[in-house]
Amino acid sequence: MDKNDKYFYLEKLFPDTSEIISGEFKSIEQIKDVCIFVLDTNILLLPYKTSKNSLKAFENIYKKLKAKDKLRIPERVIREFGKNRGKNLAEVYKYLSQKENGLNRLQLDLEIPPILADEKEYKKLISLKKAYNINTKEIKENIQSLQKKVYDYNWNDPVSELYKKIITPNIVIPVSKKKDEIISDLEFRITHSIAPGFKDSKKSDKGIGDLIIWQTIKEIGKKENIDIIYVTDDSKNDWFYVEEKKTVYPRYELLYEFKKETNRTIHILDVTDFLILFDTDKETIDEVNEQKLEKSISSNGNWVRIPASEIKIGMEVCYQSKSVKEFNNTSGGIVSKVKPNERLEYIITLKSTRNNGPENIGSKNFNWWRKIEITTANTVYS
Repeated sequence: MDKNDKYFYLEKLFPDTSEIISGEFKSIEQIKDVCIFVLDTNILLLPYKTSKNSLKAFENIYKKLKAKDKLRIPERVIREFGKNRGKNLAEVYKYLSQKENGLNRLQLDLEIPPILADEKEYKKLISLKKAYNINTKEIKENIQSLQKKVYDYNWNDPVSELYKKIITPNIVIPVSKKKDEIISDLEFRITHSIAPGFKDSKKSDKGIGDLIIWQTIKEIGKKENIDIIYVTDDSKNDWFYVEEKKTVYPRYELLYEFKKETNRTIHILDVTDFLILFDTDKETIDEVNEQKLEKSISSNGNWVRIPASEIKIGMEVCYQSKSVKEFNNTSGGIVSKVKPNERLEYIITLKSTRNNGPENIGSKNFNWWRKIEITTANTVYS
């Protein structure tokens, strides 16, 4: 890296100022039918967290793009997928284990004073308890069966099986730029907070993965002389301008850099806009959006999504209407009572964090999160 870059990095970043003022970029509508689509790692991993119907929706899109030779995947993306695929399968297994453990903790306390033993209501309760125990056992057996299926996948899970058909060697693209050149470029970007990669600079590899992918994308555009749509679910602000936790626009320096080196246009889409572009059904889009919401909450490090059935006295929780997509922690409090309720499943009494008064909240009407405290040693649940 030239020592003068320390002071004149903007001149290096934007060498042609006329392009800043007069440069034009084609719209998504103008390029969508003729461009190449490039997928990020998080897009390949997303189906592990969605339903079979959503996986089918992705399959249909990928088959269309592959048939037209409009799909490319950087080698780095495949390597990252290989590293993280097992982790995603393990999370599925862990989720099932947690549900099984929850069943083990459930107890139906029906100890009735002996003086009532001859009453018809008591006899009915005993009958219900037997049915409850049978149903719980059956649920547990089915969970264990699902666990075994996950355990026995041996890399033949439904997502991997799809990719074996779609991701053939001809669409996997290696980067040609030399390693030392990429490292030098990375150091320059980290020093001056230039996209992409600087947001991951604390990783052991200093976030070089995003830069390798970006370099590959530029090489594809230049070699094939074609516009590109890059699909990523990475909402860090080294790809996008982010305001109010929403991605607004791709960062201008990326669009400028791509055009300068390829004389073509690039658009960066999140997964929702990608699905909309291919007229995907609303149910699939809603499911994917739900996964994005849960991801943004869990990555915050403070709040974790929780079923109402797992809420305990003393937890700090938040609740939000199911129609509200953006999470905030303004509605909630400390749980002081959890009471079963036939119509609403549970009534959860909170000591409000806003007015210190009690609030009775029905679980069916809300999504719930619990507060966690992260320490360097371990995770402590409040």
